[in-house]
Amino acid sequence: MSATLGWTGLSELARDLAALPAKVRGQFKPVLDQAGQQIVAETTSEYASEGVPSLSHGMRVESSQDASDLSVRIRLSSPTAHLRELGTVDRYTSKGAYRGRQPARPVFIPIVERVRAQVGETLSSKVRDLGER
Repeated sequence: MSATLGWTGLSELARDLAALPAKVRGQFKPVLDQAGQQIVAETTSEYASEGVPSLSHGMRVESSQDASDLSVRIRLSSPTAHLRELGTVDRYTSKGAYRGRQPARPVFIPIVERVRAQVGETLSSKVRDLGER
């Protein structure tokens, strides 16, 4: 099973970032790579503190080697992490016996949203600094 998390306007942002000069993109790439590492570290720590460290096993950052590609992907190989993040609907056996529901207990998504906001602020300040030169 695969889960996807996306943001409105992301394709426009990627297009605008690709239009930046190579020198500027080169300054942005380390910020994004560091953000990916921060997300993995915080998610791993949070899952461990909640007693489910196995959810972060296999979590890794994939960063493009192409200098013009300013994207970082976080891969999570746990087959059940999305159930913890998003929860489940009410579950029943084939005979109709109620087995409950898994409530959503997001860890990864709030961390990504917070780090994404920090990255936006960092990149904005870098653009302002470049404009002042």
